[in-house]
Amino acid sequence: ESFRELVRISLAEPLEERKLGAEISVLGELAGDVSGRVREQYEENPYPRWVTLPQSDRLSYADYLARLFPHFTPPPRLCEPVDVLSAGCGTGWEAAGISQARLISRVTCLDLSTASLSYALRKSRDKGLDNMDFIQGDILNCEQLGRQFDVIESSGVLHHMLDPLAGWRKLVARLAPGGVMKIGLYSEQASQDVLAARKLIENRGIPATPEGIRGFRQDVLKAPTENAVYSIRYSDDFYSMSACRDLLFHVQEQCFTIETIGDALRLLGLEFIGFELHDPSARSRYLSMFPTDHEMTDLANWSKLEARYPETFAAMYVFWCRRAVDGSEADR
Repeated sequence: ESFRELVRISLAEPLEERKLGAEISVLGELAGDVSGRVREQYEENPYPRWVTLPQSDRLSYADYLARLFPHFTPPPRLCEPVDVLSAGCGTGWEAAGISQARLISRVTCLDLSTASLSYALRKSRDKGLDNMDFIQGDILNCEQLGRQFDVIESSGVLHHMLDPLAGWRKLVARLAPGGVMKIGLYSEQASQDVLAARKLIENRGIPATPEGIRGFRQDVLKAPTENAVYSIRYSDDFYSMSACRDLLFHVQEQCFTIETIGDALRLLGLEFIGFELHDPSARSRYLSMFPTDHEMTDLANWSKLEARYPETFAAMYVFWCRRAVDGSEADR
């Protein structure tokens, strides 16, 4: 009895996931070497491995966005069940949250890694979520889905592409006019310790193996407080093999600034709605610095705030944007 749970997690569930892999649809070939290397990483180390979902009331996207952004008037169609694309869904934690907590018809879960999708499929069935479709494929090939979505969510994905803007552009083409998109990108300002660690790993030639990752973690734990990598020990991801590989040993990653995000939004014809802020102090700091900007949508202001408080976006820049509409689409 003492080992029953360990056997289930370590043996029974992985074996079940291997079988489930055969049920997952495939969307063409991968688009390039980087996609192949990223896929290989997540085949070896699916991330994140999760157990529970946060409990919340089921809301339409219109109600959810109205609560987040009082200045924003969502299009009426977001009051109804919508089809959602979770692009780069990984092991399905966010996609399962969408299925459970949003008013949707179906959520299409797209990811490079069959191992991650198999984990997501198993967990969705464990949770009784039957409105999710799982597809193994590359965001760069997402036009092969042959349809558009009213909502696209893609957090922590684009910055792992060789050309994030190219992948983002592909997603915009899948977004219906007036549709909304949630994007999550790493902040250069808030990632200085991670960037220092990656540089150290590269210089030392430390491999992304269990032995290499464990050895580097020991080095970090022994580092003095003034060392640039010292603060990494406070990241939850530091203490799990798959999560630490994703955090420090990723095969492809680049960080963003608020300025580069603003440039991308203009290039892609997207309207910035606002940042999803999980730290209440960020909102109060912003309004203290810029009391006349009640909508909190001025990216130049956010850049000034981040310069003063570099840890504001320590998790990620997570923000919502909207595909521009013409007059005929505005009221849909």
